[in-house]
Amino acid sequence: MEDFLDLLRDFEIKKRATNSSSEGLVTIKLPLVLIELVDECKGLSMTKIVQSSRYANKAHIFVNRL
Repeated sequence: MEDFLDLLRDFEIKKRATNSSSEGLVTIKLPLVLIELVDECKGLSMTKIVQSSRYANKAHIFVNRL
């Protein structure tokens, strides 16, 4: 639940800091639990899903591991 709230807060902050004419990258950290859940439910990695979407040239997945 805490990961979900962190995601919502981060999204709201980024949303308010940008507008439709903004350029550049916006980074949103996705919880590992979400990435694993998508993989489990869809049978595809988050990277593959993004690459096959209409946002493939606008969105990128970077995995940070400790």
